Amino acid sequence: MIAGIGIDIVDIARIEALLNRYGMRFLRRILSAEEISFCAGRHDAASCVAGRFAVKEAAFKALSMGRSSGIAFKDIVVDAAGGAPRLTLAGRALARASGLGVSRSLVSISHDHGCAVAIVILETA
Repeated sequence: MIAGIGIDIVDIARIEALLNRYGMRFLRRILSAEEISFCAGRHDAASCVAGRFAVKEAAFKALSMGRSSGIAFKDIVVDAAGGAPRLTLAGRALARASGLGVSRSLVSISHDHGCAVAIVILETA
């Protein structure tokens, strides 16, 4: 059964502007060390960061929680080392997911025409 669905779209140029202006300060605020390493080694780093940002925003929506809820961006981690993106939750995001009875998450990220879009589906057993 579906516990939550979230979708978000991000303008890659906006993320690129933030990267140019704030650099690592911006990255450290929204990404884990592993996510930073993964995106930094890519030729399309801004696109990679935008995709992860979209996943995190979609996860906030799927959890029915806003950014003012105390859930940190770093409580939501996207791992795509094996190809397909996977979601790992920690801290308050994990507590919220546990409270909803979430047993599985599905994530999809796509990039096209200067945008990154992501969807997060949370399922119960």
